[in-house]
Amino acid sequence: MIRGLPGGTDDTAELYKLFHEKGWDKVLEKAYGSQGLVWLEPYIQPPVYVITKNPINSIADFKGLKIRAPGAYGKFLRNLGASPVSLAWNEIYTSMATGVIDGSIGSNMIDHRDGNHVEVAKYMYRLPLAGAQVLPIIVNRAAWKKLPADLQDVVRKATVIHAEEQLAMSKKWESEAVAEMEKKGLLWSPEPSEADRKAWAAAGASLLDEYAAQDKYSKQLIDIMKNKK
Repeated sequence: MIRGLPGGTDDTAELYKLFHEKGWDKVLEKAYGSQGLVWLEPYIQPPVYVITKNPINSIADFKGLKIRAPGAYGKFLRNLGASPVSLAWNEIYTSMATGVIDGSIGSNMIDHRDGNHVEVAKYMYRLPLAGAQVLPIIVNRAAWKKLPADLQDVVRKATVIHAEEQLAMSKKWESEAVAEMEKKGLLWSPEPSEADRKAWAAAGASLLDEYAAQDKYSKQLIDIMKNKK
């Protein structure tokens, strides 16, 4: 699935429209249904950022950097000239401290804060690799069918409330994490130029066709996203 691909929007209102007005929900119900699951609601988390040992003043500065970035995030950074590296989360701090890698992504800012990454790499690039990470709230279909309709309705409404409250709290926790890191010396990159913004967007857009070719449901989601306007 493509809901956390690099280059995605960080506008949560736009994300909710994709899910609940533009048709992502219908696609996901079919996709998870084919695996014996019931999709209930999206669980949206804050954006993914990259922290580096040296400042990134332009997109060109990514060229040749060794950055811990698994999966699609690694492919995104490779499109910008970086060399993605796969490492366990608990290896990031030491690897940056010793120069094995030049930087790392985090699942969100809280990861960077909790890993004390700013002690060994204090530069955060201003643009997020992914505007959000989205997890599914899903239920085993056999278990779901055992619930009467009124309890299914209660569970659905509860997941909506939970997802909304979790998003609000995640934004709060993210803000707190950034403030704590800034007190320890975190520095942000300069505002990207228009050319850099276009290159950043292109690096993400180039992955869409690759993921659309993987399965029919990913293609449907990407087609909806491309036509959202």
